[in-house]
Amino acid sequence: MFIATTNLHIGPSTAQDAVSGGGVFKQRCATCHSINPDKPSTMGPNLAGILGRKAGTVPGFAYSNAIRNSEIVWSSADLDIFIKSPQKFVKGTKMFAPGISDARVRANLITYLETLK
Repeated sequence: MFIATTNLHIGPSTAQDAVSGGGVFKQRCATCHSINPDKPSTMGPNLAGILGRKAGTVPGFAYSNAIRNSEIVWSSADLDIFIKSPQKFVKGTKMFAPGISDARVRANLITYLETLK
């Protein structure tokens, strides 16, 4: 029996990966999401410190019931699946942006998000 896995591992992350991921964030995410812990986001939840945080818990953001009631604690692997296809990972999410199909682009974005403690 063969079991497919969705864990992403392309290789060790580098500082350049985080810089590249920051560019992806600015192009694809910054319109809706803030990364400044003291600044509320406009349309999506603030993503500062997302790794290790329970999904649906940023104060002041009106999450969908699907996210709020999920048991997700954001890991790199969960973010990879979510960023690839938000609606497939959490049916009923308010995240309407199209997913990012390129695994390297997702990995760089996640590396960047990991720097936002």
